[in-house]
Amino acid sequence: MNYPTDQYEIIVVNDGSTDKTGIILETLQAKYGQRLRTVRLLIIGARQPALIVL
Repeated sequence: MNYPTDQYEIIVVNDGSTDKTGIILETLQAKYGQRLRTVRLLIIGARQPALIVL
């Protein structure tokens, strides 16, 4: 992507699934810092609340 990195943000929602999404997101957060925002929902499989949060 050829776009200034200080002018965009990526938001990813972790819905509490049992795969390794949380671990992957932590790794990516450490790499990309504030450009990557993660939202962790405590309700498993909560797609609808994820849309409301954003």
